[in-house]
Amino acid sequence: MRNLFLAAVAMLMTATFAFAATSSQTPSQKGTEYAQKIIKALVVEDYDALYQNSESMGYYVVNLDESQIDSFFESFNEGIYYYCNYYGLGEEFAREFLESFYSSLLEELAAYDN
Repeated sequence: MRNLFLAAVAMLMTATFAFAATSSQTPSQKGTEYAQKIIKALVVEDYDALYQNSESMGYYVVNLDESQIDSFFESFNEGIYYYCNYYGLGEEFAREFLESFYSSLLEELAAYDN
């Protein structure tokens, strides 16, 4: 499960800046939706769905303004905890996932700035 987790984080971060989408949902709703889709894809080991949702999420996020990004990631974080518990992965997995996710995100942003 740990290797699956690390692979998922890598896929998420690779795709974060590659894709953009528009939607009638609020950023908060989209954050929760992406959390659910990503955790579900991890649970069922559907790497295609994980990649597609990661790309879509990255494309969506790059088109948000600062307040929308805050709202999105607040809901995304809450959704990760909720769906990790829902699918029996637990809070520790959610915490580790988010730590790796944000660590990778900061690395991507640093590379993007250079």
